Amino acid sequence: MASRSSNRRLKNVTKYVPIVVGSIALFQGKKALETQTHKWSCYVRGLNEEDLSYFIKKVQFQLHPSFKEEQYKTIEKFPFEICQTGWGEFDIGIKIFFVDPAEKPVELVHFLKLQPYDGQQQSTKKPVISEKYDEIVFFEPTENFAYILDKGHNRMPQALQSEARGIEDVDMTENRQNQNDESSLMKDVAGEKPLAIGTAAPAGETEESKNATAMKEKQDEKNKPLDRRQFLQYQQQFPADERDLETLQEALDFIKTMVSQAREELIDYEKTVYKNRQQAKEMDFESYQQIDIKVQIYLQAMLNQLNRLQPQAASNASFDFMATDTNYQQFSEYDFDPADRPAIYPHPSYGKYTFPAQEIYQKDWEYACPKFLAEQQNRQGNPLFAIKWMQGGKRILTGTSKGDIITWYVPNFEYEKATSVHKDRVQCMCWSNNERFLISGDKIGNIVYCDSILNQRNMFSAYNQACVRDISFSVSSMKFLSCSDDRTARLFDFVTSQEEICFEGHGSDVKTCDWHPFQSLVVTGSKDNYVKIWDPKSGKEVQSLQCHNNTINQVRWNPINGNWLLTGSRDLSLKVYDIRTMKEFNVFQRHSDQVTVIAWHPFKEELFASASHNGEIIYWQANSGHLHTISKAHTAMVWGMAWHPQGHMLASTSNDHKIRLWGRNKPNEDIPKMPPNIS
Repeated sequence: MASRSSNRRLKNVTKYVPIVVGSIALFQGKKALETQTHKWSCYVRGLNEEDLSYFIKKVQFQLHPSFKEEQYKTIEKFPFEICQTGWGEFDIGIKIFFVDPAEKPVELVHFLKLQPYDGQQQSTKKPVISEKYDEIVFFEPTENFAYILDKGHNRMPQALQSEARGIEDVDMTENRQNQNDESSLMKDVAGEKPLAIGTAAPAGETEESKNATAMKEKQDEKNKPLDRRQFLQYQQQFPADERDLETLQEALDFIKTMVSQAREELIDYEKTVYKNRQQAKEMDFESYQQIDIKVQIYLQAMLNQLNRLQPQAASNASFDFMATDTNYQQFSEYDFDPADRPAIYPHPSYGKYTFPAQEIYQKDWEYACPKFLAEQQNRQGNPLFAIKWMQGGKRILTGTSKGDIITWYVPNFEYEKATSVHKDRVQCMCWSNNERFLISGDKIGNIVYCDSILNQRNMFSAYNQACVRDISFSVSSMKFLSCSDDRTARLFDFVTSQEEICFEGHGSDVKTCDWHPFQSLVVTGSKDNYVKIWDPKSGKEVQSLQCHNNTINQVRWNPINGNWLLTGSRDLSLKVYDIRTMKEFNVFQRHSDQVTVIAWHPFKEELFASASHNGEIIYWQANSGHLHTISKAHTAMVWGMAWHPQGHMLASTSNDHKIRLWGRNKPNEDIPKMPPNIS
């Protein structure tokens, strides 16, 4: 038999491995220490909690710097999880190493959620679980590693036969009872045991409930909800190699039915709890909730599988930047009457006469970009962070967790090149006002200068191993401001790269900063819930605003009038302040998760967009409020957003490894087009 030791890469071969990254946190009660209010665990597991060590060598978790000696933890055997106690929420860096040294490690970011955001009170019996489905993509793996991946997947269906399912469940229960580590204890509390949605209630139940359970067990197998193992067994009946779209669509419809049925059972059980609280078992209802979450995870897995098998279009989409400008120049020669100014025509056939966004004066919704145009996935298989448009608006720059800056060619929306600039995650980027230089900051405190074609000109260490969170140029582009997790913001001279002023006054990590568009003022936002305005000449604090009840994730000056200050926070709200009176101008509350990114329109004074941790994008008007919501713009946390220089498109990057482009609706187009996997 031939030896399988070849390191030759397989051309035009792509392998997908599904994983789930998550965390579980349990409140320790009011008597717990202030620094140990929660016990939590972060983990990387298989879709069916299978052992991933057949292709994962080790997993490194990077915690908050306050953990000091325990900031970096490496787990070299299954299960790949860590357990800690603490009091604050933060981003956990996850680096996955593979058994094949030829494959580069994959970096992920998971936000540790300790407190429920749905208004519920903290409970010592009800854990907070945050899980995200993801896929590790291997482009052209080596022959040996591809064999390992195929062998690992082929073992899964055999272990999930129906006659062995009961024995495995008993073994898993016995193993959980023998484990004494904190992580296993928390998962048992969370009710993560493999239960079917229609399983019977625990011992001690009433005779009436026993009869109801017996009736459920007599139902036809076809109509029973699926547990995790049943789902995986059903999914294996339709392998991806057959490329049978009709069969997969039937399976997808069946899973949607299961999710709907699970939710109905949850509602019925919740009504029972409400009517008879003394006999209801709270932990049993928690088990129902965890099953509902996991069924939705498998639904997302099936959606991703279906999208990969859909036939590709014969030709790539192309975005014409010049048509609207050319039309405007042609018709403007005959525009002698103000009544003839351009407007959105009422019929789609007039789409070719649509004018540039800056020439449409009627309403803000004509500037908003709710329609999905295109998407691309990062070939490196890691999240995309900072994002900026290049001069002219035909290219987009995105920073990756590996330190590269990727260039995307927008007219065909395709990958162009990757430039290695940093040694770690590119957290933020900013163009000089003349767009001749780009400065970027990374996770380990370095700042890099690049020219307009991304040739590196300078690099220096601005912070001692502390993440550079945000960067902003001054009006003259001779100075720039940056902030970091070391609780400071610093002003540097662009020519000499020397620090001139250190702004100290925040009580925790400084998450964001911005330089006023035409005044000598800078603003910073911190994890201590404060927004502070500073004088960059003297370094003195001008004003301090406690405008939110949680971390300030981003602050931005209005680029048109310079009088409005927009803030986005982890408390799910956005606020606009008028700095002339230092008073709150408006409050916006529609996000269901923490606000991560905000962006003013480049020339429309009142329009801005915001994005949240759950992938939601919302368009707002500063005076009137909500305009439009894209509920599932991304399947994970949105890291960055940037408007096109002409204002007719919006680009966004996310933790789901994708960059997506959003545009204006066509004339008389009410329903915006959505990505295929979120419609």
